[in-house]
Amino acid sequence: MHNSFTDAITIGELIKNSRIEKRISVQDLSARTKIRVDQIINLENNNFSRLPGRIYLLGFIKSIALCLNIEREKALSIFEETYAKFLEDQKQGSDKCESDVAKTVSCKIPNTSENKRTHLSTFLLGIAASICLLIIGLAFFLKNEVVVNKTEVTEKQVEVEKKPKVEKRSVHNSVEKIIELSILAKTGKSWMAYKVDQKPIVQFTLMQGKSISFRGKTIKILIGNYHSLEIKKNNKLFVVENVNLDHTLNLVFPETLREEKADPLFVKTQEKSKENNLSLN
Repeated sequence: MHNSFTDAITIGELIKNSRIEKRISVQDLSARTKIRVDQIINLENNNFSRLPGRIYLLGFIKSIALCLNIEREKALSIFEETYAKFLEDQKQGSDKCESDVAKTVSCKIPNTSENKRTHLSTFLLGIAASICLLIIGLAFFLKNEVVVNKTEVTEKQVEVEKKPKVEKRSVHNSVEKIIELSILAKTGKSWMAYKVDQKPIVQFTLMQGKSISFRGKTIKILIGNYHSLEIKKNNKLFVVENVNLDHTLNLVFPETLREEKADPLFVKTQEKSKENNLSLN
């Protein structure tokens, strides 16, 4: 809102006249006072509706007065007068708007009982029409849904008839799991020969108090003096059953491979086989 005052000079006119007299541009004044250019322009035009509140404006006036060598008290006094007239104009404008609204309301046609009945009838007719349209739409939707379902069922029957019969075959699950085996020479020493996966056969003597661990998909072990050993498979104690009377033990893991192997598991050949007295942990 732009305010013009004829009875006295406004703060905007005072600032603008002083700035032009000293040949200072709005941009220079903005740089010196750190006030934005658009705020200085609105202040010179007394456009307080686009400016911050009164407290901020007092700071603007003090900074600009100091920069343009305007008497501080004079500038503040003129600002107070200009701002008071701005607030008064705002209040008058608000009162005028309220008066116009009241006149508009008072000019409306009185809502008689006949008008009420007319409005009520129109409202009820609208509701009835909406309900009818809703029922018709729902019936149409359900009809199409039934047709679609019948079509889908027919297509599925045709697919089932066309689909060739496949004989069911049992598939053996050949997933190989990693086996962890640990052997502890608890009460005496033991000799053994073992083979893990595709690695070469190893023969050695496991001394009392020592242990050895194996990890692989297939583990085959031939053990002597097995009574002195404690055997664990996957961290669980392995119970030995149906052993030989000669104190030898033949182990194959997984157990399904046992049927494919004959005793003894390892037969001495001319191939190199190391006899190791290992200190195993």
